[in-house]
Amino acid sequence: MGRDFTLYALVDGVVRFDHANKRSRRANVVPSSNGAASGSAA
Repeated sequence: MGRDFTLYALVDGVVRFDHANKRSRRANVVPSSNGAASGSAA
C-alpha cells in the first residue's frame, strides 16, 4: 500500500526537494520575493 504525505506551507513560495541523508528526502519552501509563487497556475 502506498503512502500519502500531505504538505502545506505557511508562506507563498516554491517547493524544493533535497536529500536529508541517503534514505530520506526533505521538502523546503523557498519564499518568493514578490509574495506570490512564480509559475503557479491560477
